[in-house]
Amino acid sequence: MPKYTANIQSVELLRGEQAAKISPLMLCDHLIQVAQEADQAGYVQTAAHLVALVDRLFDAAPQRH
Repeated sequence: MPKYTANIQSVELLRGEQAAKISPLMLCDHLIQVAQEADQAGYVQTAAHLVALVDRLFDAAPQRH
């Protein structure tokens, strides 16, 4: 099972030694799309949680390396 870690600088999907960097903006866009689909399917609470996650990603201060 993959592990997910997120911050405003980068989002990485970790699978053993392999790591794929994903743009935080692309992740947020995908989460919003899933939230819209969940809302349309009647999963209003799930949609609200996904939107809150997007909000937290944008509110997070960038980490400097």
